[in-house]
Amino acid sequence: MEAGNDRLDGTTLDLSLGGALVQSHRAFPTGTPVTVSLDLEAGTSLMRSGARVVRTVETDCMGIQFENLGPKESLRLQEFLLPLILAAS
Repeated sequence: MEAGNDRLDGTTLDLSLGGALVQSHRAFPTGTPVTVSLDLEAGTSLMRSGARVVRTVETDCMGIQFENLGPKESLRLQEFLLPLILAAS
């Protein structure tokens, strides 16, 4: 995730079509606009989206909400999540 010149690497703990819960060594403050790059599948390009931090949990987790997710990126995310949803049901 990037906010201006500040960059954090993190681990996605939860992912949905609307956003994600990310753990890092620290969290951006609530309300911070960020650019998110997700590695959905090895060997493919990163999924990039604008997002906003909508909540923080402790000092190292943050909930982000995707903003302006384009049709191509939305489709990639749906295709990534669908097998996981079907396997869980």
